[in-house]
Amino acid sequence: MNKLLITALALLGTCTTAVAEDNKGVEPTAGGTYNLYNVGAKQFLGTENGRLVLGGEKVKVTLELIEGTTTPGFYRISSDNSMWGAELWGTPSAYGGTFNEWRIEPVEGAYAISSRNTEASASMYLYQSTIYNRLSATTQMPGKEFETAQWLFVDPSTPETAIESVETNDVQTEQTTNTTTGVHNIGGQQLRSTDNTEGLQDGIYIVGGKKTLLKK
Repeated sequence: MNKLLITALALLGTCTTAVAEDNKGVEPTAGGTYNLYNVGAKQFLGTENGRLVLGGEKVKVTLELIEGTTTPGFYRISSDNSMWGAELWGTPSAYGGTFNEWRIEPVEGAYAISSRNTEASASMYLYQSTIYNRLSATTQMPGKEFETAQWLFVDPSTPETAIESVETNDVQTEQTTNTTTGVHNIGGQQLRSTDNTEGLQDGIYIVGGKKTLLKK
């Protein structure tokens, strides 16, 4: 069993810190594959039991241009080999739905993503609800102040974190561990068998036997 004793959250001397690089969005194109980053929530899109959620393991989305539509700029969006869809006024799903045409529009240096609701003759914009803490859809077109409905299309090969050293002073810490590989939480529970931290939420982890602060 891994043994881990931490009497403070900072090391006396040097602490290894993982600092997120600025997430740089790219212009989405047909056939491209991307990670989606929510500007307002500052989190990547993931999936959980077929639901689209923020946080957790990032999901890759692929765009397919819909040919022959009366209005240009509509795509089919898929992830994990499943087509996105939405119901009349419902939250979009990673596993299909009645409406599966999506429009991507530039807004404030990012992009708005909306489903084409032909039954209601409306566009339903994907955003993160701060009230219900989940993804929702609204007819409101995102503007400058509506950052939770703004998305960046990020190249999946873009590094999420860079490692740097910082000094901490006047904090006494006692730490003993026989964990030298993998990622563990501060309670010693193993989260991953390798040192890969990609997709983890912000927080303090033990990575390769060293305490590491992940911060986007």
